[in-house]
Amino acid sequence: DIDAINNTSKAPSGWNVNSGSGGLIDLPAASSISTITNNTVVTVGSLTDITQTGDRNNPGTFEFDALNNVIAADKVQMNAGGAVALAKGVSTINAKINNASVNIGDGAVLQSLGDVAMGARAAGDISTTVAVDVYGLAGAPIGSSTSNFIADNQINIGDATELLALQDVVL
Repeated sequence: DIDAINNTSKAPSGWNVNSGSGGLIDLPAASSISTITNNTVVTVGSLTDITQTGDRNNPGTFEFDALNNVIAADKVQMNAGGAVALAKGVSTINAKINNASVNIGDGAVLQSLGDVAMGARAAGDISTTVAVDVYGLAGAPIGSSTSNFIADNQINIGDATELLALQDVVL
């Protein structure tokens, strides 16, 4: 196997931001913004010749895989009190670039005793949480929570490339 794997993890043990304030007129704000970028590439160069050796009856694996795995959580808590309390909390995770690609160059030759398998993929588990509490004579809590995940997965096979398998070619 030829694997390229990016594992990104942001797991808070509590609140990423925990803020409290008070006063006659209280206008606090708290935010947490995270940006996650993954570019994962498996490249077989042009004119490369890779031949799997071993037992034809038990060939094992002949795989080329690129994977981006994102697990991220973010939590913002805001407490404000006063005669007039206007509090704002923002939690944002932007994982907008998760590129996974397998690139086989021009004229490469890949020969397998079993399957030739190639895969490019991404997985995301993202959560954002905001809790805003106000107390006093008058108050208005404002909260915004945004989670973004975008993936671009590609398998690129060059010109005059040969994929030879005694079983299957799996893309």
